[in-house]
Amino acid sequence: MIRIADRYLATRVLLGCGAVTAGLLTVYLVLSLVDESGSGSSWSEALRDSLLALPSTLQRLLPAMTLLGAALGLGYSARHHELIVLRGAGLSPLRLARGPMLAGLLIGALGLANAHWLLPLAGAQQGYGQQALWVPMGEAVVRVERMPDAQSLRGVSVYQFSPNGLQQVLRADSAQYQNNGRWRLQQVQSLRFADGQLQQDSQDSLDSEQLPQPEVLRLESLERGAVGLGDLLRFVADRRAHGVPSPEAEVRLAALLMQPVLLLALLSLMAAGLAAHASRTGLGARLMLLIGLGLAASVGQDLLGALAQLQRWPPIPSVAAVPLAVFLLALISPRLLRA
Repeated sequence: MIRIADRYLATRVLLGCGAVTAGLLTVYLVLSLVDESGSGSSWSEALRDSLLALPSTLQRLLPAMTLLGAALGLGYSARHHELIVLRGAGLSPLRLARGPMLAGLLIGALGLANAHWLLPLAGAQQGYGQQALWVPMGEAVVRVERMPDAQSLRGVSVYQFSPNGLQQVLRADSAQYQNNGRWRLQQVQSLRFADGQLQQDSQDSLDSEQLPQPEVLRLESLERGAVGLGDLLRFVADRRAHGVPSPEAEVRLAALLMQPVLLLALLSLMAAGLAAHASRTGLGARLMLLIGLGLAASVGQDLLGALAQLQRWPPIPSVAAVPLAVFLLALISPRLLRA
């Protein structure tokens, strides 16, 4: 009976999440097609760009879609007195949350798979950014005007600083990555400030180790939402190795890692909240309350992440605070709703 109840409630949640996901992504795809076609793109290009943006959209909307799907599936069970039967069989509201949380484990695993594999694949297909990149590298700052591919650069400038200010400016028309781990700069001009004098030099080519590795430049050129989990791990490690940590990337990484925990917290709250008072009376109001609390938690996690970037708070504890608060609310919800 208990295992059957877990499987049944997990299936209800998964079916509800599938229906909500299909509906929301269909609406997004239609709106995205209209927007892309209105910008002058052909329908084939608009469809391609819209499909490539689906993985990042799915990742952003996953908590909301999971919450609404759980409300749809568990709301159906509550409306048809199924939760009353399970409560009558001796299952507590918190015990009834186990089935939905099993579904949450599967959804969280799919979310991590999307973040690890689909996001970087879609980002690579979207191509590299055509806007100028500014990349800090310890005591130097590198500017790249254009990046045709991961190993070719156009319009490279390297600004080398010392404690006394700007020390050297190196400019090159292009750069090509070599097998020895260095960049070969072409048509190089160098300006050096020394002893109050300006020294100028020019070379046809120059091998340099001052430029970032191709993978780092690729990550810099992509939007954060299109960067996969593995890429983010490497990017954060590289930034820390060069002494220039990226709070934005670290918070993004923490949010991806904590997303399955947030999903489990939201599902436990929805299940315990609905089962705490399993009659049909006031079901709509309870559903709206639980959905509102869940959406507020999702938005609150984003706000805490933004504050963590500004205040330089530790990313993992900052992002984990909201799921822990939701778990606590799920524990006390039976008493709050007079189980």
